[in-house]
Amino acid sequence: AQQPVSVCASAGYTLTSAAAATGAAEITYEWLENDMPVANSNAATLAVAAGKTPGTYHYVRRVSCTGCEEWTPSNTFTVVVNAVPVAPTGASSHSRCDAGALTFSATPPEGCTIDWYNVAAATTIGSSTVTAGTTSWTSGVLNSTTSYYAQARDETTGCVSGTRLTVTGTINVATATIAGAAGNTCPAATVSLTATAAGATSYTWYKDGQEVQSGTNRNYTVTESGAYTVQGMNASCTGTVSAGFPVTINAVPGTPTGASSHSRCDAGALTFSATPPEGCTIDWYNVAAATTIGSSTVTAGTTSWTSGVLNSTTSYYAQARDETTGCVSGTRLTVTGTINVATATIAGAAGNTCPAATVSLTATAAGATSYTWYKDGEEVQSGTSRNYTVAESGAYTVQGIKDACTGTVSAGFPATIECCADDCAIWTTCSSFTQVSSVSYENSTAMEWSIANTYCQNKGTGWRLPTLTELECMCANKQSLPGGYESTEYYWSSDFVNEGELYIVQFAETCSASYTHEGWNEWVKCVK
Repeated sequence: AQQPVSVCASAGYTLTSAAAATGAAEITYEWLENDMPVANSNAATLAVAAGKTPGTYHYVRRVSCTGCEEWTPSNTFTVVVNAVPVAPTGASSHSRCDAGALTFSATPPEGCTIDWYNVAAATTIGSSTVTAGTTSWTSGVLNSTTSYYAQARDETTGCVSGTRLTVTGTINVATATIAGAAGNTCPAATVSLTATAAGATSYTWYKDGQEVQSGTNRNYTVTESGAYTVQGMNASCTGTVSAGFPVTINAVPGTPTGASSHSRCDAGALTFSATPPEGCTIDWYNVAAATTIGSSTVTAGTTSWTSGVLNSTTSYYAQARDETTGCVSGTRLTVTGTINVATATIAGAAGNTCPAATVSLTATAAGATSYTWYKDGEEVQSGTSRNYTVAESGAYTVQGIKDACTGTVSAGFPATIECCADDCAIWTTCSSFTQVSSVSYENSTAMEWSIANTYCQNKGTGWRLPTLTELECMCANKQSLPGGYESTEYYWSSDFVNEGELYIVQFAETCSASYTHEGWNEWVKCVK
């Protein structure tokens, strides 16, 4: 290599001889520095650590081997170690009120220039360099207090100082910045803006260049569209105005119009519709308050929709929503679905009672002016009364009616007339049955035996005509007999006297039994 080699004291260096010793014998190396042996240098290369005293050094590598009589030296290597300059001095103070350029300067050691950096570590030249080879320079616009770092560089050797001088440019009030939510919102909402300006103790806010707020509060609540800026201040300085922060308060759409009327006689689905302003859709709610989108939503984003089954008159509320901005109308349009006769409901006491008692039922069906009652699907009462007194077990339903409209039949209300221990004498005495039902067939209470027998059986599992013994027991306890009795009439039993002839009992004072032909019409009580 070309000699001498020049290095800085702050850096180490490594020497390598181009000639390599070869042969079978054991090889020994030794390095000489300025003719003096270097300790522990038995290697083909020599590494010299940083921090060497500046000066000129001559190196020779010599080689010996087993059986060799003399050392064989290499040529001489010359290294010049240059001194490291001290750090620059004499930095001037640099400050200004607001954002702008500042001139930085410092004094280097003799024979040196200055390189300027934006990091404090004294790394190699060119690392994070701001500008190089000048004792004074002017920055670009500084928006906040900023430090730079001056490092001396020897103009002959290129060696640099081990430390850098900190030179700070102070911006007394930094250029303000604004932080806030998204710039587009709806009138019902607000946009909160917050200013940051290091060094400021008060702030002035502007909308489209016009002052809107001044004081120590660095927050501002926007309620109108515009470009917002802010400027920080302290007792002696006014900072640079921030960049504009655009805020758009979008228009509120009008309330939907054109709701159609919707009605039907009985329970069922209805289709609701309305017309939104241009560029809008409609969200449908089940509450009238124009709250935020999604609150009590029935369905969203449609001008027409079909409900599920409505059992009574129900109102829904249409709110316009701008499909671009998401802003909603301030009020909601009421659209009512009218069920002329609501699905009936039944209220009453517990469904189980004793034969001597009754179950009182009351129907409710909004819009109805009359009611038809049913027991096990067969009509038992019709008229304006919404009340019905149950004396027989069964599933009771009711239907409301108004003019030409007939409402939906109610759910069944089960009522059971059953034995209640000692409450009713007949059930204690006539223990072979627990339920009694009167019979009416084709509007007649008297009928042939075969019709009566079939009717009782068709009432359901366990129902039948009473035996003669049961019939006599019923007559003997007729005062507590459900459904009452006719004292002058005879009632069928299930017992035959002869073929075609059956026993009957008159519910008179003596409860006398006789018999008659099955083709005669007699009264009927069914038991279970």
